[in-house]
Amino acid sequence: MAEQGSLADQLTQLGYFGLVQQEDDAQVHALSRDRQGLTALVDDPRAEPLARFLAAELLFAQDDHFPTRQDAPAVAQVYATALKENFTESANTWGLPGMSQGLVAEHVVSMGPAIVPAFAPLLDDDTRVHYEGSEEATIGNIYAFRVKDVAAALIAKVTGRQFELERDPMKRDATIASLAQAAGT
Repeated sequence: MAEQGSLADQLTQLGYFGLVQQEDDAQVHALSRDRQGLTALVDDPRAEPLARFLAAELLFAQDDHFPTRQDAPAVAQVYATALKENFTESANTWGLPGMSQGLVAEHVVSMGPAIVPAFAPLLDDDTRVHYEGSEEATIGNIYAFRVKDVAAALIAKVTGRQFELERDPMKRDATIASLAQAAGT
């Protein structure tokens, strides 16, 4: 098993795109094999948030049962921080709210209602999220998606509520306010 500090450092140096673009790389394979170290890193609230997120992404790739129901609230908080701090460097992996889900959003949704307390505080975050590429970037720019739109779409998905896709961000805010009220924020 790799030492946890060096595991965290290696993950942080790779970053999200380095991790997913080099998934066939020997370094990524070696990091992935250290399940015990990855689990310890995700569970360590003192560890670098980016490293915790990247460790969780590797664990999601290996284990259909990650995280456990008991661990889901803490892991959801890691993912809420990842959205807020833009750890994926592009919103593409979060998907287009109300339209499609990216891989990271799928991981969040798989945790179920445990994500609500972690993502509810983001329902006030007006920070714009940015998409790369052609189609997703065009749609993201047209809708001017924000952190709160992504968080609202995720919360709506796991709670069975509607996320009204309105072109005008101000109109989406009514749906977001309703979700925030239901979430108790």
